Amino acid sequence: MPAPGANRTRRDGGNADGTFSLSVTNKLKEPIRDPVIMILFHDRSGRAIDYIVLRPKGILPAGIAKRITGQVDPSTKRITTPISPSNEFMYDDHPATKLEFRTLDFTMDAE
Repeated sequence: MPAPGANRTRRDGGNADGTFSLSVTNKLKEPIRDPVIMILFHDRSGRAIDYIVLRPKGILPAGIAKRITGQVDPSTKRITTPISPSNEFMYDDHPATKLEFRTLDFTMDAE
């Protein structure tokens, strides 16, 4: 079954609190409602080290993206994200390790 996609994870603020945001895109030709998305975080060796399930509420129109936020344990950010090349006291905005996005569920919306 085709499903919405997620991409471009960004760690907000460069700090180490584990917050992040990403865009969820409905790649279907019909609107969907209430997607359930799992993000799986991997370390540098490729092992899964953490995950989060996000449940944005509401309608996601066909072909449209929505920005959502989440938070994992701060140690996950330290393991997956390098220090910023422009500021040695902050983490970079983007993780350097593999992220996996899984759509677990959604409802077709009959507008």
